[in-house]
Amino acid sequence: MAVTPRRLKSRELILTTHRLLCLKRKPGRAVQIRTELFMTPSSEKEKDGRHIISGVEPKGQREFVVMTVSSLVRNPCCVILTYNSPATQTTKSHCFLAESPSMASMWIRKIQEALETHAPASGGARTASTSCTRT
Repeated sequence: MAVTPRRLKSRELILTTHRLLCLKRKPGRAVQIRTELFMTPSSEKEKDGRHIISGVEPKGQREFVVMTVSSLVRNPCCVILTYNSPATQTTKSHCFLAESPSMASMWIRKIQEALETHAPASGGARTASTSCTRT
């Protein structure tokens, strides 16, 4: 069976002190935020369904993977049905392809530095996933 090769989508990454943004930019159109990954969880636990960066690793010379974890808090009206069960936690990987190996290693280093800045004082380990969702 013939398979059509996957078309790479050109995106721009922006790393801030609190998040990593993946932007889609087309001429003549407004910039769209395609992915928003955070360094730390929200202070409002009821609405915390965001993707928290748990790590970053190289995947080849020009490719790198950002692993995230997302804690989804259940609806308070369903607490009786889910008593003593942990909150649902999902992991996801986001793959990115840089223009050069040096650019990929720079992104990996910068993201790791940002994670170290926000590392918990208790020394809690961050978890990682190995699946890839975007190239």
